[in-house]
Amino acid sequence: MGGAMSAEPNAPGGFVLLARKTLESDLMTMNPLGFKLFFWMILKANFKDRDRLKRGQLVTSIEEMREACSYKAGYRNIKPSKMQIRTSYEALKNNTMITTAKTTRGMVVTILNYDKYQTPANYEQHNEQPSENTTKHPMSAHDTEEGLRKKNKTFSSDSAEVRLAELLFDLIRQRNPEYKAPNLQAWARHVDLMIRIDKRSPERIEQVIRWAAKDPFWSRNILSTAKLREKFDALTMKMGGPTKSRINRGDLAAV
Repeated sequence: MGGAMSAEPNAPGGFVLLARKTLESDLMTMNPLGFKLFFWMILKANFKDRDRLKRGQLVTSIEEMREACSYKAGYRNIKPSKMQIRTSYEALKNNTMITTAKTTRGMVVTILNYDKYQTPANYEQHNEQPSENTTKHPMSAHDTEEGLRKKNKTFSSDSAEVRLAELLFDLIRQRNPEYKAPNLQAWARHVDLMIRIDKRSPERIEQVIRWAAKDPFWSRNILSTAKLREKFDALTMKMGGPTKSRINRGDLAAV
């Protein structure tokens, strides 16, 4: 009797997992190029250790990333510049989503927490009491911000987070008295991320807020703490002061 033929999968090529809480992550506020580059990296990364690479790693180059992130506009093939690619992967690095290392084979990219997010069992609910290593809910797409985005997180009225959120709002109101009052707790959460994740000091954040409010261009564009966080490095570069990273330097023209 002949052996049975193995069935082909309905969706050949394998798969990757995407947590729904990605919607609450910084990926959703990044420029589209960075978003596309990150998911291309996830799709290209090793699913298991092989070829001297660990699970969640890939070897690539600037040119390969440019090609992967190109797109069609009619008959034209639009390819991002080398600087745009560098700016995008530096943003991913500074948001603790990847690390990179130069080797003779090319650039080795390591996707942080790949194993956790690409293990189906981690998305299952369990009856046992959650421990430090288990959870009943899908994990955030940005592990370092876990716990900071809880909807019930509240900041006191005298906290640095609320004070800085109110400062930005007050300065906006001075220029536009009809500006709609925001949800200050939501604004404070972005300030919290700047302090705890981006490692900005409250004093430095206040300096940048006050400078942006006086600048003819930025005063019209920094109208929320989310936008302040997104453009923080661009603002500090314009101010002439030190910057923590190069995140979003390529976004200046898109403001």
